[in-house]
Amino acid sequence: MNKSGYTFVEVLITTLIFSIVILSIYSVFQTGSITYEKMDSAFVIYQNARIIFNRMDADLKNSFLYGKNNAKFSGTKEKIDFCTVLDSFDTAGGIFQKVSRIQYEFRERALQRTQADGLDILRQDAGGTTDELASDLQDVSFQFAIADTGSTEGHYSWQDIWPKKIKGQDTKQENSLPLAVKVEMLLGGIKFIKIIPLAQSNF
Repeated sequence: MNKSGYTFVEVLITTLIFSIVILSIYSVFQTGSITYEKMDSAFVIYQNARIIFNRMDADLKNSFLYGKNNAKFSGTKEKIDFCTVLDSFDTAGGIFQKVSRIQYEFRERALQRTQADGLDILRQDAGGTTDELASDLQDVSFQFAIADTGSTEGHYSWQDIWPKKIKGQDTKQENSLPLAVKVEMLLGGIKFIKIIPLAQSNF
């Protein structure tokens, strides 16, 4: 009389094959999940960088020379301060333009934007409303473009401060705007660079 059934070895082999299939499926699922999380995280980082750069571009491209002997534009590696013209909306939904003073400052891993309007722009400390554009930034730095003297091909160089004062030499930067502002930002381990030209620069 023949007995039908599985031997212990057959059961072991079947269990091993089933385990390998399950582990393979889990590995594929886990790899896909990790890849999705990385792509989603990178997308958020790039989106945040784009929002910050678009805000800066809108502010800086309409910056202007406030006065003949004082442009009211100053900057260091961590901060910029300038006057600009911004679009605003009235209660009826109409658009009008207003003069504002904008300050960007990188402090304690956060980029802050301060906006002052009206007569407040004349004060040394303009006050105004401060918003935090981004937090957990590794670094933000500003540089300012100046035309190379003697160059006929439009060459320029970058400096870390505006206006730059040199003893015994009039740089004329106090009553001028830089050609452009370069913003370097380190966010989520990714370095972003944007050069924003200033339309009313006369340097």
